[in-house]
Amino acid sequence: MTLGKYLFLMALATLLCWGALALVVFFVDPESSGNFGILIFFLAVFFAITGTAALLGFLLRHFFQPHEFAAFKVKNSFRQGIWLGLIVVITLYLFSQDLAAWWNLLILILFFSALEIFFVGLRKEK
Repeated sequence: MTLGKYLFLMALATLLCWGALALVVFFVDPESSGNFGILIFFLAVFFAITGTAALLGFLLRHFFQPHEFAAFKVKNSFRQGIWLGLIVVITLYLFSQDLAAWWNLLILILFFSALEIFFVGLRKEK
């Protein structure tokens, strides 16, 4: 797949995910749909945030690191988009359960930061 096709499909999928999130927010009643509606909401948030972060991360890398190989930019941006999506979803879940406190969120961010450092270290090791 060429880089242009990837970016087009990723942008299209991200727009569809944001549309799905809007549909869930406006048309799904969490009280009547139960856990299924809540699961769909969290999945829509995850995919929308992941796609947006991956695209923005790629564009920022492309602008600030023009000489880096495009496949590395795509891989790193997508991985970091997944981390951000997970952080947002877990944070929303903690807030929904009244478990969010600054130290919980700090631990969450430190965990994903350490995970990212681990993956960056694996790449440099090769």
